[in-house]
Order: sequence, then structure tokens, then C-alpha cells
Amino acid sequence: MERIMAHRIIYGGKEYVNHIIELDDGGKVHLYPFEHEIHSTRFISGSISVALSSDAAPLRLVVTRVKPCGREPQL
Repeated sequence: MERIMAHRIIYGGKEYVNHIIELDDGGKVHLYPFEHEIHSTRFISGSISVALSSDAAPLRLVVTRVKPCGREPQL
């Protein structure tokens, strides 16, 4: 399971402000608003774009930081 919280998450062509994105052990993605801290949640300050890996097994979240004027390299 992977879980990431960010100020802004871009996923599937939509933007989510102050949300958590979670990839469960079954490979399903869940997005929900941040309400309180959850153990083992990685925090990334700012805006990120998230996609699912297409070449790795098992699936994982691929995160790219997004700056207002462009993009930084993948993490």
C-alpha cells in the first residue's frame, strides 16, 4: 500500500486540493480529503502529478512535482 498527502494532487485529469491518494494492495486508487494524519502517509509539500506505473509489478504510484512555471524531474 502507498499513501501520499499533498497540497494539490493532479490525477486522472482532475485536481484535488489537500487530498490523500492511496494505492491499495489490490491495485485500486482511492482519493479522499485530508481530515487527520494517518500512519505511514508520505507528505509532499506543494503540487504533484500522480500516475500509475505501467512497467512495474506490482503497481506503484509515480509522482512528479509540479511547479507553477513548469515541472521538476520525477521523484
